Amino acid sequence: MTQIDELWRYDGKRVVVTGCASGIGEHVARQVTEFGAEVVGLDLRRPALQLKEFHEVDLSDPASIDRAIAAIEGPIDSLFNVAGVSSGIG
Repeated sequence: MTQIDELWRYDGKRVVVTGCASGIGEHVARQVTEFGAEVVGLDLRRPALQLKEFHEVDLSDPASIDRAIAAIEGPIDSLFNVAGVSSGIG
């Protein structure tokens, strides 16, 4: 492994990815998994990708967010907050 490759590794890290079931969030979850991360996924629906941990969450509902946060056990090393809804523009 080259030195630059080592900079992108997530070995031994726990990463939370919102919007993990589709779009950018799905690709981020897949990529950091390939880079060695233990991914905790958050989304309205379960992703096709097998993750270490998944919690259903509706990011428009503060109580749902609180429940999801409480359900995550252990430390979090990184957060990729990429959940979103297409507005249909473009």
